[in-house]
Amino acid sequence: MTSASISMPAPSDNGVANGSALPVRPSRRSTERCRYALRLGLLVTLIGVAGCLIIGSVTRGSISPLHFHLRQSVWLLCALTALATTFALPRASLPHVATSLGVAAYLALLGVLIFGDPINGMRGWYRFGTFCMQPSELAKPFFILGFAWLIARRTQATLSWRYFALALGYALLWMLPIMLQPDWGTTLIYGLTTLVLIYACGVSRQQLVLLTGVGSAGLLAVCLRYNYVYERFLAFLGLGSPELGARVGWQAMQMRNCFIKGGWTGTLFADSDAALLLVPFRYNDSLFACAAELLGVFGVLPLVILCFGWLAYCCYRAQRSQSGFAYAVYIGAGFMLSGQAFIHLAVNLGLMPTTGITLPLLSYGGSSLLASVIILAMVERLACEEELVRKV
Repeated sequence: MTSASISMPAPSDNGVANGSALPVRPSRRSTERCRYALRLGLLVTLIGVAGCLIIGSVTRGSISPLHFHLRQSVWLLCALTALATTFALPRASLPHVATSLGVAAYLALLGVLIFGDPINGMRGWYRFGTFCMQPSELAKPFFILGFAWLIARRTQATLSWRYFALALGYALLWMLPIMLQPDWGTTLIYGLTTLVLIYACGVSRQQLVLLTGVGSAGLLAVCLRYNYVYERFLAFLGLGSPELGARVGWQAMQMRNCFIKGGWTGTLFADSDAALLLVPFRYNDSLFACAAELLGVFGVLPLVILCFGWLAYCCYRAQRSQSGFAYAVYIGAGFMLSGQAFIHLAVNLGLMPTTGITLPLLSYGGSSLLASVIILAMVERLACEEELVRKV
């Protein structure tokens, strides 16, 4: 049996997940929760405001330059409200609230296939007037919680074939509605998170081979079924015709021009034509490249450090955790957000074909912002509860 690079704690739980931890004085518990909530709220506010400012800058020259900026600001307030609610809820009510919201999120995933509004060939949004909601984004935190609950039920340190099959079945249950939209970028995020969680929980060589085969077969099937995905791969590898490369690689070329124009220090205060004005989806899918033109390499370097920092923090929490449930939540949350960020950066840097993946907390998209903040909040709430137990 192979073992994960991050050691998985024993399946027994320390009580953080099910509310049976040792008693802590209510005043002390409230003080600690407020401290964690204020610290996270301040960080989210700083990053969210920076994202709103970047969105406002890169959308200049459009018909409504403040449209995306103002809407993202409203979503930021909603996200901060969700963060405060996550810390304000009593510990005993958290599993029931998470279960109810998880069921609602999955039903919304199914319903969007029928009642969703198609945008750019994908039926992935509910539209209510000018308001749009993307259920595949909002489902992310509940996907992680459900997966962690399932993995925590196992009775041995490594995954038996039974739990391996259950984990794959659970992941496919959530990913299938997203694939039917079709939204291959979001499917990639869910798939990578699933692979990391299964690997971190301990898999055998046979299970790894099976995972590799299933993933390769799935990728081949997508390329054969959807020609535009196949063309993107050909253009990225330089195997297609020059006409195909020019047509499919146009967005990548424009993003590359942003990095060239921005240099080391950026062009935020320069009086010159901006290369970013030619980049499509510059307020979400191409945000990092556009920010690099405005701020330069030095300006966007903190974003890269922040992505590594979040992943390192979640791995640190996972290593300290004595709960199988909390361990899986930390690993899933760390790789869900950092993995999405790294893919966004790779696409913008020309290291991957275009996928339509946004940069968490910074790119425009209220559903993505809200889901990302909920993931951050549930990690910090778990960390808070675990620290309280350690201090008893």
